[in-house]
Amino acid sequence: MNYYEYMKLGGGAVAMDSQPSSSDFKEDKHPRGQPENAGRFRISNKTLGKQDDITGVKEGEGEVTLPNGSKIDATYVRLYTDPRGKLHNEKWSEFMYGQTGKGEVSKEMSNILDRLFGGENVPDSEIIATPEWSFAIRKEAELAEEMKRKHGVESTFDIKTRGRDRFREALVEAALSETIGKTVPIKGYDKDFETNEGLKEGESYKVARGRKAFVCIGFPAAGKSTTFANPLAKMHKARLCDSDTVKKALREFSNGFGGNLVHEESTRINEVILDKAMRRGENVVYPILGFKPEKLKRCLEKFHEAGYDVTLCFKDMPESVAKGRLLVRFLQKGRYLPLGCISKAAGGKLGASFDANKGYADAYIRTTNAKPFFGEEKELEAKGITLEALKKGS
Repeated sequence: MNYYEYMKLGGGAVAMDSQPSSSDFKEDKHPRGQPENAGRFRISNKTLGKQDDITGVKEGEGEVTLPNGSKIDATYVRLYTDPRGKLHNEKWSEFMYGQTGKGEVSKEMSNILDRLFGGENVPDSEIIATPEWSFAIRKEAELAEEMKRKHGVESTFDIKTRGRDRFREALVEAALSETIGKTVPIKGYDKDFETNEGLKEGESYKVARGRKAFVCIGFPAAGKSTTFANPLAKMHKARLCDSDTVKKALREFSNGFGGNLVHEESTRINEVILDKAMRRGENVVYPILGFKPEKLKRCLEKFHEAGYDVTLCFKDMPESVAKGRLLVRFLQKGRYLPLGCISKAAGGKLGASFDANKGYADAYIRTTNAKPFFGEEKELEAKGITLEALKKGS
């Protein structure tokens, strides 16, 4: 068996305390220091501990609540054991599951991932030519055609109906809930708004009004949310004002394939949420790309003019690694984002923007991670805030 043993749910009980044998995976060393992926690239998403009983859970059941209260998405679920004997749950993209069935990637994509994580900046044109990304681009184009056919517009922002306006109002109301949980319901609609995905099920807090702002910049998929946004929001009882969470609440988003369609609408809605939060004096966390120095400066000035104490957080990462992480997120979760979102901020633009603006912030921090996944976060520079304090949650 190559690299990891893949098992589908529905075959009866799985022995949660069983340890994998040496034949379950290869330990051939890879150039980047990881086991050879042999065309099967996977990164663990959620660990299922020994307390989880998955007996009777069947593939395709959607969200399933386990006896211990935790939830897994069994839509495209598989179980496998890693070298430490832990069990993991994965949801792969429509292409990965529907076309290959086991999360196997094409040889072209596997080669590209190896090169990206090895430090080579693979051209976008080569990635676009892979079967996986070609599928994504076709799906994106199909949604755009459907939008034009159905509404006669190219952006959801241009849908001018009372029904749409009512949903926008309900979405803003949910996003401005005084109590923050992992999600809150959008009143009148069978949909939830993600207020802080970093919280555990059942965790919540009331938003504090301390006029603290945390502006988080960096490449998409670089880990801004994990390193900065989610923990800072929890630590400071802040409202997370992120256009990406707004996008997820819009049905046309379609797990990212309709990202361009909802971009303007989600940005405008998030601006409304941010403005209302600032007028209340609430603590806010504001994740953005941040590669344009003048635009970032205006953002910091806006917070200062409103009486806010501002912290600038930068998750630094090589373009090649960020691009690789974006691809893995698509392969793993089906979450699509155009490659241009990385390319337009490349060439040192993010670092230059941070350097030009850190002096305007009351505090700042710049971190990086030497490894694409599972590596140790490293603090490169900081003032008034430390990585250690972030990790401790204090």
